[in-house]
Amino acid sequence: MADRDNQSNGEDEFESPRDELDGISGDFSKFTRQRLIIWGIRWIIGFAIIWAIVSFQPQWSWLWWVGGAVALASLALLLSGQWLVNRQIKKTDATIRRASAEIEKGSRE
Repeated sequence: MADRDNQSNGEDEFESPRDELDGISGDFSKFTRQRLIIWGIRWIIGFAIIWAIVSFQPQWSWLWWVGGAVALASLALLLSGQWLVNRQIKKTDATIRRASAEIEKGSRE
């Protein structure tokens, strides 16, 4: 009877972090989607401003290259941040699963 209580406590102990991790993952996906939408709007406005400047000052055509480079760099940072967080979430999930399996294995013995 005591073994069953320990086993259920061990499993319950790791169910909450798994649920939390799923919630964090979902929230972060929504956050990233919002950031991508804002990034797109920001650069539509930015390139419209560059177009207006270059229309009146053709010698400033180099702004297209600078704007493009900054836009690509900010997109790369946004996507790499998402990749890093997702990688950490997967590692944490694997750690929780391993710990849960060890507790379950220990409670059987």
